Amino acid sequence: MKTKKIFFLVFFLVISFTYSQCWKSVSVGYTHALAIGGNNTLWAWGNNSHGQLGIGTNISNNAPAQVGTDSDWKIVFAGGGPFAFTLALKNNGTLWAWGNNTYGQVGDGTFINKISPVQIGTDTDWKSISAGYSHALATKNNGTLWSWGNSEFYALGNTAGYGDGYHRNIPTQVGTLSTWNMVSAGDRYSLALQTNGTVYGWGYNSGNPIGLNSGLYVMSPQIRSYNNTGVKWITAGGNHSYDVKSSNSLLVTWGSNVYGQTGGTTCAGCPVYYVKDTDCGDDTSAIIKTDNTLWYTGKKLGYPSTSTVQLTNEFLQFGTASNWKSVSVGNQSGAALTTSGELWTWGWNFWGNLGNGTTVDSMVPIPVACPTALNTTSTTYIPKCSIYPNPAIEEIQISIPENTNIEQILVTDVSGKKCLNGTITNNKVNISQLKSGLYLLQIQLATTTEILKFVKK
Repeated sequence: MKTKKIFFLVFFLVISFTYSQCWKSVSVGYTHALAIGGNNTLWAWGNNSHGQLGIGTNISNNAPAQVGTDSDWKIVFAGGGPFAFTLALKNNGTLWAWGNNTYGQVGDGTFINKISPVQIGTDTDWKSISAGYSHALATKNNGTLWSWGNSEFYALGNTAGYGDGYHRNIPTQVGTLSTWNMVSAGDRYSLALQTNGTVYGWGYNSGNPIGLNSGLYVMSPQIRSYNNTGVKWITAGGNHSYDVKSSNSLLVTWGSNVYGQTGGTTCAGCPVYYVKDTDCGDDTSAIIKTDNTLWYTGKKLGYPSTSTVQLTNEFLQFGTASNWKSVSVGNQSGAALTTSGELWTWGWNFWGNLGNGTTVDSMVPIPVACPTALNTTSTTYIPKCSIYPNPAIEEIQISIPENTNIEQILVTDVSGKKCLNGTITNNKVNISQLKSGLYLLQIQLATTTEILKFVKK
């Protein structure tokens, strides 16, 4: 399939978007994503071949579709790899999962795929969760550590065995310690953080993402051999991982750098980064620095959308916006939230995993509509407004429904940086002062705000 370049589109996606606290959190998997809305509802989009969206079907969606009708979701994780599943917590401490269950990663005691959320057991004291390639990790309020799913390469952290016959289809406690605070499941390996800031790892250690130079397989949780204490945050990816230090929020990277996924931080004299959030994907990574700017490294595009891999081996900044709050990345795609609850996505979009109503790849962040404006039975939104000409040179004309007034407009670049704002005359916007490029036009009507893309020649 040839890459579709967003700058050459003749027809542009128009989506309804309201900026006030639309989204609370987002998680990007291998080819699907989920997000929790501002009202604690749960939404999903992308590949649904295994039921990983949880919407009761196996039909994929290129725009957010609501998962059930519950409005008490707290945390959600989209698992990676071809055996995709989803893991979630509710505010009442119950644990839920759905999607591919080949290895028991749903955790409901079966090996049958689930297309809707099912509760895992009856416990109400789950604290933290993480979904990996085809296994899951969790901690409870009492500090105990649990794992289930694929036992390949000892990713579950028990020494009982490896491979078929040793997979676990219900949560099984790992060891007896009760000092675990956070978990992160990678591609057939696992990381866990203790309350004292010490990092442990186990599973498949190809490329050394675990931080142990003692072999390819780590059968049970082992403390990192160096630089292993004083950590407040961990994230595991394909075969690389990140730590964040408690004392100064310093980023520490581990593992493979084949696609630049460690961001050029592993040499003497290399750049250092101080971060407030991080995430490691398959062959990608992203960070939000302490100044609230967004940065991305690793494989950007290349499979299966294009024959040539596009990558960067150093962190590159997305635009100049400094209002980013959290970030999640998967397989060559990512998503980030702003402090005001806006959701933006970028990268590979073959399955509609950017959630913007298209299957067009984007090398720059583009907005995802507010969940309250979506139709849960359709992935198509019919816009109220349109603009022409597009592309434009001097001005653009806005067409609006009868008996409707435009209260205000705002033009930003794709990073969210303000370029023009104010009122308009005769529904025309003068764009002569803008540089050539792609822009977003926000149109504030009486009851909604719409965003339209346009190109300035």
